[in-house]
Amino acid sequence: MSSTARDFDALIKEFYEVWFRFHPTDALEAGVSGYEGGLPAVDDDEVGALSAWLESTIVALEELDYHSLDDARQLDMELLFSACQDELHVILERDWRHRDPAAFLPFQAIHQLVLTPQVELRGALEACLKRIPEYLRHARSQISSFPELVPGPWLEAALLEGEEGIRYLEDLRDSPLVRRVCRNPVKVQDLCDQVVGAVHGYRHFLKQEIAHRAQGVVGCGRDRFGQQLSYRHGLQSGPDRLLQLARKSYERTLAELKSLSLEQTGSEDVDSWMDSLAKRAPVDDDEMLEFARDHSRMMGQFIRDRELFEIPEHTHLKLQHNPGHFRPGICSPSYVAPAIGDPEPTGIIFISEEGSSADGRLPEGVAGQCIRNGWSGRHLQAVSAEASPLAGSLVRRLNPSATLTGGWPLYVEQLMFEQGFSSTPEHSLVRLLVQLHSALLALLDIEIHVHGLDPATALARLERLPGVSQKQAARDLMGLTRNPGNALAGLVGWRMLSELRSLLECQDPGFDLKGFHSRLLEQGAIAAPLLIQRVFGQHSWEAVEASVGLVD
Repeated sequence: MSSTARDFDALIKEFYEVWFRFHPTDALEAGVSGYEGGLPAVDDDEVGALSAWLESTIVALEELDYHSLDDARQLDMELLFSACQDELHVILERDWRHRDPAAFLPFQAIHQLVLTPQVELRGALEACLKRIPEYLRHARSQISSFPELVPGPWLEAALLEGEEGIRYLEDLRDSPLVRRVCRNPVKVQDLCDQVVGAVHGYRHFLKQEIAHRAQGVVGCGRDRFGQQLSYRHGLQSGPDRLLQLARKSYERTLAELKSLSLEQTGSEDVDSWMDSLAKRAPVDDDEMLEFARDHSRMMGQFIRDRELFEIPEHTHLKLQHNPGHFRPGICSPSYVAPAIGDPEPTGIIFISEEGSSADGRLPEGVAGQCIRNGWSGRHLQAVSAEASPLAGSLVRRLNPSATLTGGWPLYVEQLMFEQGFSSTPEHSLVRLLVQLHSALLALLDIEIHVHGLDPATALARLERLPGVSQKQAARDLMGLTRNPGNALAGLVGWRMLSELRSLLECQDPGFDLKGFHSRLLEQGAIAAPLLIQRVFGQHSWEAVEASVGLVD
């Protein structure tokens, strides 16, 4: 190992030891112990120290000899440099503490501990709950400093999330899980009551002191949107070109949907077709779950028979209903990845009746959930990354890109269809609905953040989308406004993966599909442009870039 490599490894270790103090929930997500029960930094001194740490890390990275590093470290260096730049810009230009009252609500931090109740986390839930009342007092101070920066839709989201979160805490307080996991269940119940009181107080503060003054905009603007695409997703193309790509994808998918509906029903009315399918196939929750399990088993066997992916040994996948302490809209994940370091990694798919109407009402929608989240989708991503020394680096674990986290599930659903799995007209209907949904989200992503589209107009367009419920549309809008660039990056990532595969298949008559997927997955869910350039070469990247339409 070169001295530069040793210096780089030491820098990474030191950086995250400090960075996790400001982002303790990210430490738990990355499988790093010692930060359990903490909450993100919110007071001015902490955030000032964080920005100084980011600046010093950027300088330290610039002083390293990049070309003396091996390929894997070079890629990690690029990822960390971009992540530090991005976070520093957020702090200096769009400090979330003055804009997003919902971001202070601690329910995801609590739920993260609930989802990973390892022995070493006993006591962490109590520590987290104990910190929350003071944390929400800090929140009031930050929000009241610049109330005019708070967007109205984000304020409404905070009020709703606070209301639902209170019910979540009341369920958690009485949950058997608390009695089973916590050292002192009675103390946890008392702390839950204190947190409920603090959330009530926070909601009252937002209603009485902020609501009439909140007039901020949800769009981040062209410059910030471009920064986000570049730093987080490796996308350098301008928003105008990306807008054309998203619009073409939406129009093409909508035309395919209408054509399929006309072919199957004699009408282009997709909603009517879905209604008739839902009436024809009524199943209860248990039947739907059993259907999902059967479908997942068949999918695993299909993948092995066709040699589509390398599924790591000793990994497991469970499918189940959301347990009682999950509450839709607050903590209702569709998939939970295995804990880092688990010798027999086990992921969980929660079969959801929430979300889009297609996912909740049709068996084919549940089958789509299994494809996107299971043995071909997010679970395969997670366990492949865990088995890979490259993807297992802290830098890659902590800097995923929606080009792969969002793009891969779309890619594999299309691939499985092309390979003959779930290829009935009904499965095609649901697959195209998911693609149309993704394309509209990408389109609105640009229109909101770059062109200033009004949130109410965006919501109305989402609600008119076939197969999307009002509740899902509202959640989609919050995701779009609070995470600029992610929806667009997911759509572009899907297109990149598809075009890369087509390119390599044309170049090599003996193309190894499973090997191709393994080369992708072993790198981790990082920015697709960086991955393609590093693994498949600059020539392949330029061809993909042109084929997708990112350059002339």
